Amino acid sequence: MLIDKLGNLLLILLVLLLLAVGYVFGSSIGKYLTRTLILDERRFMLLLYRPAHEYIFLYDKLNDANELNRLSGYYSLLEYRSIDNAFLIDRYKREKSPYIRRTLVWILGHSEDRSGAIDFFSSIYRDATPEIQLEILRSVKRIDESSLKQFITDQRVPKNILKKMQ
Repeated sequence: MLIDKLGNLLLILLVLLLLAVGYVFGSSIGKYLTRTLILDERRFMLLLYRPAHEYIFLYDKLNDANELNRLSGYYSLLEYRSIDNAFLIDRYKREKSPYIRRTLVWILGHSEDRSGAIDFFSSIYRDATPEIQLEILRSVKRIDESSLKQFITDQRVPKNILKKMQ
């Protein structure tokens, strides 16, 4: 009987000890991982992150029937630094909304393929609405101010539109 009570007491103490060790160990590891994830840029944290989720999110946004969701997807491309001129140019041709088209021009103005963006702007400038023409001029200026002068000359931009730029 005494051995049973002693065995039960040891079992209870062992369980309490395991709970205490687990709590201390778990909270320390949790604090460390949180600190590492938020403050440091350690590569092993990428193992806990699923970048494919962002691509699925973007795919859903960019192919949504709702214009606002597509617009959100385009802004996300800029935020993720995933500006692909060919993709955005294709989307510009498919989109009907002037707001989305203007946004696509603005995003292309942040492209690293500067000459490709300017060539595209040259091809669409004359057929674009006045609002998009103005955004094209702003984007060309953002890309390369020296190219803006040549663009204005080549496209014969009227002075009234140039006044709106300032």
